[in-house]
Amino acid sequence: MASLQMQSCSICNTFRTITFKKLLHHIRFSHSIEPNFSIRCGIDGCERKYRVFSTFYSHLRKFHKRVFDVNIRHDSNSGGHEDTEVGTSLVTENIGLEVDDVTHNSHKNSLAESTGISAIDAAALGDGSHIREIGERSTERDFALFILGMKEKHKLPLTVTNSIILELSELIYNSSRDDSTEIKEKLSASGFTVAKNPDIFNFIDEKFEKKNNIFEKLASDYKQTAFYKEHFGLVEPVEHVLGSTCGKDDTFIYVPLLDTLKSLLSHDDILAEVLKSRSRHGDKRYEDYCDGEAFQNHPLFSLEPHALQVHFYYDDFGVVNPLRNKANSYKVAAFYFVLGNLSPKFRSKLSSIQLVCLCCTRLIKQYGFGKVLKPLLEDVKVLESKGVTITTLNQEEFTFKGCISLVSMDNLAAHQLGGFQQHFHAGRICRFCMASSNDIQDHFDSSSLIERTSVGHKHQVQLVMENQGLRHVYGVASKSVLSDLQYFDVISCLPPDPAHDLLEGLVPELMTKVVTTFIQDGFFTLESFNSALKLFPFGKSDQKSKPTCNTTANLGSFKIKQTASQTWCLMRLLPLIIGSSIPEGNEYWELFLSLMDICEITFAPSIPCEMVAYLEYLVHGFLVALKELFPEDRIKPKSHYLLHYPRSILKYGPLVHCWTMSEALKRYHVTYGSRKRVFLCSASDVEPEIKSQFGIKKFRLQVFDKDFDDWVDIDGDIEEEQMEDKAVKLNVIGERDEVACLSASSFTSSSSSDDTIILAGNERDVPCTSDVSDSFHEEEKFLPWPNKFELHQDDVRRDILVELLKGGPVSNRIKSAVIQATFDKMCLFTVYPTTDQYNTAAKAVIKSFPNLAIKLPFCEPYDALKNALKDKFRNERRHMTRDVVVKKRKTSTHATTDEGERKDGADWTLPEGETEETIKLHIKELQKESTKKKQDKNKIKSLMALTFGERRRLVLEEKPPIAEIRGKFPTLFCAEQIIEDFSAIISWDAVSEMFYKNLDDIAAKIITYNTNHSKGTLRFLVEYNNFIQQLTEKDKRDATWTAALWILPGFLKEDRNFLFINSDDDVSSDVEISTPVITYTGDPLDPSNITIIAENEKCSTAASFPEAVLILLATYYVFNIQYNGKVKGTLTFLQNVLLQCKDKGKLPQKIISLIAKLQA
Repeated sequence: MASLQMQSCSICNTFRTITFKKLLHHIRFSHSIEPNFSIRCGIDGCERKYRVFSTFYSHLRKFHKRVFDVNIRHDSNSGGHEDTEVGTSLVTENIGLEVDDVTHNSHKNSLAESTGISAIDAAALGDGSHIREIGERSTERDFALFILGMKEKHKLPLTVTNSIILELSELIYNSSRDDSTEIKEKLSASGFTVAKNPDIFNFIDEKFEKKNNIFEKLASDYKQTAFYKEHFGLVEPVEHVLGSTCGKDDTFIYVPLLDTLKSLLSHDDILAEVLKSRSRHGDKRYEDYCDGEAFQNHPLFSLEPHALQVHFYYDDFGVVNPLRNKANSYKVAAFYFVLGNLSPKFRSKLSSIQLVCLCCTRLIKQYGFGKVLKPLLEDVKVLESKGVTITTLNQEEFTFKGCISLVSMDNLAAHQLGGFQQHFHAGRICRFCMASSNDIQDHFDSSSLIERTSVGHKHQVQLVMENQGLRHVYGVASKSVLSDLQYFDVISCLPPDPAHDLLEGLVPELMTKVVTTFIQDGFFTLESFNSALKLFPFGKSDQKSKPTCNTTANLGSFKIKQTASQTWCLMRLLPLIIGSSIPEGNEYWELFLSLMDICEITFAPSIPCEMVAYLEYLVHGFLVALKELFPEDRIKPKSHYLLHYPRSILKYGPLVHCWTMSEALKRYHVTYGSRKRVFLCSASDVEPEIKSQFGIKKFRLQVFDKDFDDWVDIDGDIEEEQMEDKAVKLNVIGERDEVACLSASSFTSSSSSDDTIILAGNERDVPCTSDVSDSFHEEEKFLPWPNKFELHQDDVRRDILVELLKGGPVSNRIKSAVIQATFDKMCLFTVYPTTDQYNTAAKAVIKSFPNLAIKLPFCEPYDALKNALKDKFRNERRHMTRDVVVKKRKTSTHATTDEGERKDGADWTLPEGETEETIKLHIKELQKESTKKKQDKNKIKSLMALTFGERRRLVLEEKPPIAEIRGKFPTLFCAEQIIEDFSAIISWDAVSEMFYKNLDDIAAKIITYNTNHSKGTLRFLVEYNNFIQQLTEKDKRDATWTAALWILPGFLKEDRNFLFINSDDDVSSDVEISTPVITYTGDPLDPSNITIIAENEKCSTAASFPEAVLILLATYYVFNIQYNGKVKGTLTFLQNVLLQCKDKGKLPQKIISLIAKLQA
């Protein structure tokens, strides 16, 4: 396929087009209507800013006529078939890069609503051939878009819309008539008459009539639809007749699928998304359907990556509120679809969901799916065999084949459409496995279930068609109408729906049970529960999904019944509403919290592979505890379906991308409110100010949380959402309970959303900003890790031990107690266990208590316990004091750090032809080679290149200590290999050459720059001048480089002692060093024993100071460590100036000023 040259809107970064005029059209109709709209010209360095698009448009025509005329004239002459050089330069010169925060954030990472993705919305923009010329004003089209916006965006009824059109047309008619009369009178007074100048007066009359004709063309709904079809390429729905009942036709509505796909693909941004390469995000994480096995093994998608993935939704809904016995008579079945080729962030938008079919539910039951879906299936068959062909503005032709990738719906609809039995009280109640309603009562391990397969299902369908008596044996009722499609597989194309299973099933049911139990146990009353729910301060973003209060006063009739979104909201906030009233260790409360953990993983948009195993562990424990605590209740099918969630995630990716929540919102025309905005501020930003103003060296910070109505500790970064710019007050708690209050004016934001946020600690780490000698506290002493870790029976409480020794299923209470005992034992040795230590501890626990092991098909028996221990340590570390040794590691989410995004992307894909097993063998070979006295350098270099991806995965995902990295990759710790990995990270081969060349260019300028040096620096410069007198030219150059690097921190008001440490004077052998530093002995101008150290580990040696600085910078990148805040400016300067390696983010002003001064 040919590639497209796209221009991007730099305001929202999502809209892409081929022509300059469409870019202006998009800015006008998508951004200029937003509040606080602001745009900078940017052409030829123009700094003019505008808040009104028409003024900006006039500015382009008046002051940048060359650029404007060339683009518009070229687009008009060529029909917009190709880009021009000027048009491209216009975009690269940053039109509209500077926008107000509110406008920019509201469009960030969202598909522009005005591009229109639904059939009606597509009319608002249409394909490129129908877009009006920006250079030639079209009032007719503008008025049509205005009417369309009232009907489709603001959902005004037809009668209201027509009334507005009538009033508006009359208003404009009278205004135009008055203007026309006044112009004629002025002309007559100036000597112009109809007899002498008929052309002028005729022209005025023609313009007047033409403007009035605009309203005539759009005066009725029929005329509007005709206009949309002619000018905007509207895809009109088609009515099909199924039959007749009592002389009345039974009909349904179908929107042609192929025409809708063509209309969608005529949009540049959607076409660009389809043309993007879709591949797995990594072997260790699931983020989309393309990460799952279903996509990887699909006969079409695996061969044609650009094939259209048509994801269908099906559900019934009521359009009125009838009496109970008439409810089914007024239900409507709706089929929607969304293009799975779009990124998940775009697919979740309501405008991405397309209606394809509407039919009364009773007619489906009467005529069957086969007859209702017949036109749709015919279009799908054409899509599978021939595809759809579109022609772009530059006459490039694309043909896309496609098929149905998934069909999401509730369980009953899935069984109906899939041909399974349509009742769930007996027989084979699961479409994923062969379990019966009796089997699910005691089968809580997915490995004990017999899963359905495509081959087996086809065999069962064939037998059922021959003998209907076998229906209850297999749980198969008939052949699915979708089975005739070439690429559709009933077993692999009907994913589970967490919205129905959890939010409309298990979650409200369990909440009802546990709240009832708590009321019966006397923890609180039903009245107090309803009052707490009513008075709870829900955040702004929770207002739409705020749960309704239960009005019943009788506990026997108490039931939590909410919508899916309300249930989700209540589940998240229930611990804050009633958690303080529940005794610690309550089994029913632990059961509910376990379900919350299951929901958190299930609803996650991105899921690490190891969490899939952990999810299966949680589901197993939850079902065992559920049966144990409520033995009289039968396990329902929706609870059983949880066992298939881990396998479904491996198959389809995150299930949140397959659920029907967005489709439900589409039905009710729900529009999104203001988008969430979050600002992030590091706690270390105020640390120097606190130390200087209050004289407190060791302290912790607290922020007031409205939801808790109390001060809460800040662990890591402050992440807060606010309605407006305001100061955040912090409590500063000293070691001796010294309390001060600081109004941190630097913690401000332009946020416009107020959400329910609980600051209970943040796992993201902050830079290490304390002195090197105070980096870690010495008070906390740990025992050395034992050669053989064991959890003895004496380490476990006696009552827990008795339950464990009984054998059989283990409840969540028992597991929690064992995890607590293991945690207490491990804390004797460390609070930051390594991966090997986690593995050792988990294996020891399983060895002592084998009934804690769970056999999972894709992980070790101890993996789930290991993950539970990791969670335990992570949660407990939040509450530990500053006396605990805290290793501050850099977070991998670089975009949210204050230094911007680094060029150390998390791409750790395996090399071509390699597998995880071969990589493990390569690592073992490296470790073996490192022990040899005579090492094969070429072999090591080759093996290190092959295992580079595994090192990046290890560093960025697991974040182990450097000592652990050394144990796995001992050959990494040398200057040559660290620089080699650094080069691979930033995709730059000539790193050393670039570093020394730029250093040579700037070194002399740094030394000779006239500034107010400190006494120590002046003394050093005197020594330098005396020292170089006796050196050769080459040695003088090296000394100049060293001197420049030595005095550089002084220019930025930073302490060089956090970069260079003289081992003879500053650091003793027992002092721990956290962030990377350069140690040396002797004089700085003639040093020896130069070593780069990080986390008390020797990373490399160096022959000179310049080489050591290069290795130091590489060490920060290779081990993904955040810059030491004490010398962050110096390191940032070296990175940007000497390495030309720029992060995403603006440089600090002091660095910009220094660069400018040195270049002057």
